[in-house]
Amino acid sequence: AFSTKRSSNNSITDFRKEGQVETKDILTKWLRDAHATEMALIPNLERHADEAKAFPDIAEQISRHIEETKRHAEVVEDCLSSLGEDISGLRESIAKMGGVVQGVDIGGADDDLTKSAIADFAAEQYEIGMYKALIELADQLDEPGIARNLEQNLREEEEMADWLASGLAAVVRTSIRELSTAEPAGSFFERIETEDYEE
Repeated sequence: AFSTKRSSNNSITDFRKEGQVETKDILTKWLRDAHATEMALIPNLERHADEAKAFPDIAEQISRHIEETKRHAEVVEDCLSSLGEDISGLRESIAKMGGVVQGVDIGGADDDLTKSAIADFAAEQYEIGMYKALIELADQLDEPGIARNLEQNLREEEEMADWLASGLAAVVRTSIRELSTAEPAGSFFERIETEDYEE
């Protein structure tokens, strides 16, 4: 059974499952999972950037987010170090979280551009929820430095999710056109803007 005790300032001071798991242990575990998630996403994003190479603006945005993802992993490493955790074995957790990432990676077909966009959008939503939960837990445990560092990660995930959401309809239209025509590839947004699509 779970039991929760709150101090007078409403922060969680103890959280146990069968009297074994401390809240700091939970924070550490979630941070390790977050690091593994970021690292597991990098090869997927690299593949998606390659798939979008005919559309330089898309490939550039994905490449930019790859660098952000690498920084996110480093931020999480710093958070773990601040808790006195040994980060030398972090990469061992990647395989476990890779299953979560692969569950939303649905590329590998003729309509790679659309499926990669869907997969990336789903991954961003997962990470947004992950970081919101981590920030809340860090706040409750009076770890403002960790919460503050993770907030930057969260903002960048939200920005990428917004970019994907705003462009998804155009990606679908472009994918359909690519499958049905052999016209040369150009700037993704230039090609979208020069055509009038009926709703």
